[in-house]
Amino acid sequence: MIKDILARKECISTCGKRGNARRRKIVLVHYGSRCACCGEDEEGFLTIDHIDGIVPEMAVVGRKLGGVNLYKYLIKYNFPPGYQCLCSNCNMAIGWWGICPHKRKLLSLCSRMEVRADARLLNIPVDIISLKNVAY
Repeated sequence: MIKDILARKECISTCGKRGNARRRKIVLVHYGSRCACCGEDEEGFLTIDHIDGIVPEMAVVGRKLGGVNLYKYLIKYNFPPGYQCLCSNCNMAIGWWGICPHKRKLLSLCSRMEVRADARLLNIPVDIISLKNVAY
């Protein structure tokens, strides 16, 4: 009797995990299967992110969703806009600092290019300008 209960419980658990993995795969494929920031495509690293911290499902279900509940919501409501695929690193960095290091590097590069362009327009030799102090 106990063996039957444990076997049944294990079967239910395994079926649930397979269903969750299938839902996750469907959602990742729909949202691009690639990090929108750095381009990472290893499925194990990918997550679904609320773009700009806006929580579209709040109006429907009254709370922010994550994990399996978010996947179910996205599938049920036909993949609404407001979500993107990010790797865990980019997602955490945006949550902690408000910007991903990849974007910060890009902004830094753009700032440096602007400083160089401004220096050339003003006929200032670029080597005189300290590029270390350009803000991110």
